[in-house]
Amino acid sequence: MTSKDQERKALEEIKAIVEKIGGDQSYIGMAFKGCFDIAEENIINDFGDSWIDRWSAAINENAKLTKEIGELKKHKDSFEAELEIVKDQLDKVRDIRDEWMIEAKSTDERLTEIQQQYQESISRVAQLETENTKLKAKLYDMMTA
Repeated sequence: MTSKDQERKALEEIKAIVEKIGGDQSYIGMAFKGCFDIAEENIINDFGDSWIDRWSAAINENAKLTKEIGELKKHKDSFEAELEIVKDQLDKVRDIRDEWMIEAKSTDERLTEIQQQYQESISRVAQLETENTKLKAKLYDMMTA
């Protein structure tokens, strides 16, 4: 097994070779882009990380999230369908409420009309009672005269 110092030395030699052939502008440099940083982290932290592992983990996470998005879309569609049903029911309830309000207004108007007729009837009864009393008095006066 190689030591960390040997690994660091080998990494520096590989970096030097890549720099000689054009660094990040060379095909090899492009392929190694970011790999040297991962190699340094591995040496410092005793990791065994690589671009392929990171890429594979990202692919797996992407697949998991894509599946979750699909499930969430299904839930969203289901909730939207339920929302439409609730909106329809709410519209029906509002229509019924509006009908009741119209009916209540009509009933209130009819009640007001009946109360007016009642007051008029009470006034008419009072007038008739007064007239009746006057007629009784006249009759009495006629009978006793």
